[in-house]
Amino acid sequence: MDYEEIIRKAADKARDDIALAQEPGFIQTVAWFHYLGLLKHNKILPHRHHPDLEDVLKAGEIEPRILELLPAVLILLPEAVQFQRTDLPEDLAAVIDDIQNRRDCKPFRNIPPQKYCHWLSAPIIDIARRRIDFRGAPRRRSASAGDFGGIIRDGRLKLCLTQESFAKKYNLSLRVVRDLEQGKTTASIAALSAILRVFGRTLRA
Repeated sequence: MDYEEIIRKAADKARDDIALAQEPGFIQTVAWFHYLGLLKHNKILPHRHHPDLEDVLKAGEIEPRILELLPAVLILLPEAVQFQRTDLPEDLAAVIDDIQNRRDCKPFRNIPPQKYCHWLSAPIIDIARRRIDFRGAPRRRSASAGDFGGIIRDGRLKLCLTQESFAKKYNLSLRVVRDLEQGKTTASIAALSAILRVFGRTLRA
């Protein structure tokens, strides 16, 4: 491909992006993600509108942050996007399956797993959840023993590690990791403290 061909293709891509950015589907998708607090846009105001998956994927072609957020949104906030499981393209379905089945993740449309897995435990997801539910979320409870499983699982997913690879990397017992994530509280205080320290947390009375 010569220089002029490269310039022509780049110009064609820029024109396509400009045209797509003016389509209602793109504007509504960005306005909705902006409303949820998941991203900001200087020209598109936040607005309540549940886009369908096709519009979200198209919008992600020119706004990669949307694709970066999408796996976490479909897993943790499925009501935020109108879709059926059968609507998922193969690459997106594979990423979601890997996360849910605790397998090592692969890049998704040039987005490394570290980036899209980060959103699985990002605090902004809780804000988005409250904004979806206009009646407001219930008040937070103090952490209980059963909450540790969620903390550990969310932290592990943020690192994009399976239970096996997480246990091996941090020299932990695989059985203890599994039990804690399932809400079992048979682990010793020492084991629980060691796991929480991985995520910068401590066990308090």
